[in-house]
Amino acid sequence: MPSFAKATVVVTSLGAWGLPQMVQKFYSIRSGDQVKRAMVVASLFALVVTLGGYYTGALTHLNIPPYSASQDVPKVHTVVTIPEPIKEAQRPPSQGINLPVFRITAATQAPSAGFVYTDKGQLPLKMGPDSMPIMDNGKPIVDWDRWIPKYLMEKLPPWVMIVIALLVFAASMSTLSSLVLVSSSAIAMDLYGGILRPKAEKGSVLILMRVLCALFVALSLMIALKPPSYIITLMVISWGVLAGSFAAPYFYGLYWRRATTIGAWAGMVVGVGAGVYLYKKLGVPGVPVAGAVSILLPFLVVPLVSLVTKPLDMKFLDGVFKGTPKKET
Repeated sequence: MPSFAKATVVVTSLGAWGLPQMVQKFYSIRSGDQVKRAMVVASLFALVVTLGGYYTGALTHLNIPPYSASQDVPKVHTVVTIPEPIKEAQRPPSQGINLPVFRITAATQAPSAGFVYTDKGQLPLKMGPDSMPIMDNGKPIVDWDRWIPKYLMEKLPPWVMIVIALLVFAASMSTLSSLVLVSSSAIAMDLYGGILRPKAEKGSVLILMRVLCALFVALSLMIALKPPSYIITLMVISWGVLAGSFAAPYFYGLYWRRATTIGAWAGMVVGVGAGVYLYKKLGVPGVPVAGAVSILLPFLVVPLVSLVTKPLDMKFLDGVFKGTPKKET
């Protein structure tokens, strides 16, 4: 589906502009020379991820086993009619007409070849509480999140799988730490210490921040143990909501002096609201489209609302954009 592919490109490419954990990394930059070195390293890393990650995942679909019936697949129960002699006293009243009588019985039959995806020895299947594969219209549901790890474990040496696992853990921990620190500091320092209790002691703010870090890690663990959907679905939803909330305010706040506080708030509300509404309206198949719309729509809302609201104080703007030519902002 072209719209699905285009929406996915918008979410995974443009959406990275508005992710808080990505923006936080820019605070560690100290000079322009570091930016130049980071551009080279980031480009090489993106090339490795694209060729070694994205394409590998896409090309593994060429190795998916063909549809086949198997003895390992649970048999399905069908209802059939079998002629059977019935005693005269058990015959239903036929009003003088001699009707043939059949007894309805249940028989167990295996699915026909080509009707079932595969058995659990070929592809990982989603299992129910009874340790049996979950069926959908007579077909077992494949757990695609486990397909690539299973395929790689079968095709690669153990030491290569260890390296891949360490790389995945490193990337996951880096992202998790950034998200947890950004979220906890936003609540503890900006909301609690900056607005609710401006005179709060630093010790209490630090304790609250640590508690929130532990809480967010625990929530992440719970979601990982029992994910409500496929990983790609969760990723697109989270990226769509986060980028829809922050991408446009970040962009206009950096490059446009006329952006206002109300305009930024309007863009955040519209981005999150549009994402939540479209997720419920379109369902799982429309998740990429909902994410793309929630990211792009605030880029229109922020300037429109900013132009009809009071601009920020010029002295404040001069301090924010110090060292930046006005013609560029």
